[in-house]
Amino acid sequence: MQNFNIFRLLAKYWWLIILITGVVFLAAWGSYKHQAVSSFGSIATTVQVSRSYPNTGQLVLQAETISDAQTMVATTQSWLNDPSTVSDILKAAKVTPADSSLAGLAKVFKIVSTVPNSLTYQVEYTGASADEVSRVFQAMQTVMNQRRDEYNQRQPIGIKVNLTYSDTFVTNQNSSLPLTPIAGLAVGLIFSVIIVAVIDRKRSR
Repeated sequence: MQNFNIFRLLAKYWWLIILITGVVFLAAWGSYKHQAVSSFGSIATTVQVSRSYPNTGQLVLQAETISDAQTMVATTQSWLNDPSTVSDILKAAKVTPADSSLAGLAKVFKIVSTVPNSLTYQVEYTGASADEVSRVFQAMQTVMNQRRDEYNQRQPIGIKVNLTYSDTFVTNQNSSLPLTPIAGLAVGLIFSVIIVAVIDRKRSR
């Protein structure tokens, strides 16, 4: 490798370096985005949790049928409209609500449906920091599953709420790009330089 010159390689094989680096970066980005999706054993429901700025978390509940979706959102809405449930979630997350009144607690979480009879519903929470939002959604998992179990114990056999809330929560720090894609960019660049160096050496023999 006596003739190795990084600047000469960049000038000669810039298109190949960009191509290889881009492929690795896109693969890393796709892997990162996929981490936001978690599937959890209950019938006809999946959950996706993502971060959007500023400090607003979204828990996305998705059902496979309209009937399941209606049950899912009605149950979720009723529990999150119950001040005692919201209070338990915030207490478990060690969060003091700005408005501790019944009306205030009822507005802590928001359920959004963009389309009537949609299969997808979003539970949103806005906090003071990304860490707070993460703690709140993790606490929601515990409290909401407790509510589900308590509800099911009171129902006749065969009438159960088949809904599971996951504690999977993905947060991005306040940076332009998450760590995984940046690492993918660096690895792709190094990998591409090694490849073109090998190609150039073989051609120069």
